[in-house]
Amino acid sequence: MDNSRRQDRNEVYPIGTVVLTDEEQQECDETLRLFMAAGKEQEGDEEGEIVVKKEFAETFQRSIIAYSLMARAERFLCMAGGSALNATLHVPCICVTPIDPVLAEKACITAAKACSIFPFSMHFYDFGCILQQVGKEGEAAIAFREFLGRIEFDLSDPWKQGWLNQRSILACMQFARKMI
Repeated sequence: MDNSRRQDRNEVYPIGTVVLTDEEQQECDETLRLFMAAGKEQEGDEEGEIVVKKEFAETFQRSIIAYSLMARAERFLCMAGGSALNATLHVPCICVTPIDPVLAEKACITAAKACSIFPFSMHFYDFGCILQQVGKEGEAAIAFREFLGRIEFDLSDPWKQGWLNQRSILACMQFARKMI
């Protein structure tokens, strides 16, 4: 996925191309299909359409792909022996059991791709939580700083507010500050 242009702080980083594996691409395509299935016509079996203004189409697609990748990263973290990111408070349980290093690295790489494709504040928070659990405290602090730097901007975006309202932002901010 080309990520070379920068529209504003909320869009994409000028870092080049993010390459998805075949499995990642397949999973992202499936997530997009699930969104399309939600728009199915009631009488037919046809796949529905999601109508998005042209100027928001790329951002919408990137957000769905990043959402899919973050879910995949969380699954890798759980398979590695980490704890799932708590959907209510999103304060991670710091693991005491050994973490599988191969799966932990897959979780980190996948989360990094999500942050690059769609740099949403909560993706950085979740990435920080993953890094914290796999023992990469220095990198986690960087992700938490990025979260804290982006959260105010994201809170001012009505579209992102819907996603942020599903989270305990104050608890996330407190935890992130504690981790840096």
